[in-house]
Amino acid sequence: MKKKPLAPFLLLSIVLANDIDMNGSIPLRLATRISQRITFHCAKKNYPPVAVIVLNCAGHSVTSSLMDGCSAVVAPQMAESKARVAVGFKISSREFGEKYASQKSAIKMAQMGNMCQISNLAMFPGGCVIRNKDGRVIGGVGVSGASGEEDEELAMLGAAVVFEENENEGTYEGTNAQSDATSAECHV
Repeated sequence: MKKKPLAPFLLLSIVLANDIDMNGSIPLRLATRISQRITFHCAKKNYPPVAVIVLNCAGHSVTSSLMDGCSAVVAPQMAESKARVAVGFKISSREFGEKYASQKSAIKMAQMGNMCQISNLAMFPGGCVIRNKDGRVIGGVGVSGASGEEDEELAMLGAAVVFEENENEGTYEGTNAQSDATSAECHV
């Protein structure tokens, strides 16, 4: 088995770590509510079962869930990769993919491919940034298992829980979504 070079991963880790406020991370209570809302709405809308992960501002798992019938191998890894993009780059995983795909440059596409492989990142819809009321990143949520649009819709529904928290009023990032439970402005 060929070993991957460690230097690019360490460089990315150092860059991301310098831009993180460890005191402003998402609490377990809120991360759990996000995950519960996502799985509830997934079942309610008859979407395929999904994997959900909520990462803190340092990119570490706070909570994760896997719905019955969802792929136990691929979906959780993809959900984490989407959430990692949201936390690490402070943009949705959809925006990350569009940023590089729109440049139509072989060099940019190769750069994105290397970043995705080395740092376990995903360029598909389903990862959203979660910010507190001061605009600081407190975490990210990733969803995988349904279509990209459904994953993203569910991630934004979950992230909207932040609006309902009195002590942690905040915003989330992704693309615009409406739901039965809540609607919120997403910053793209």
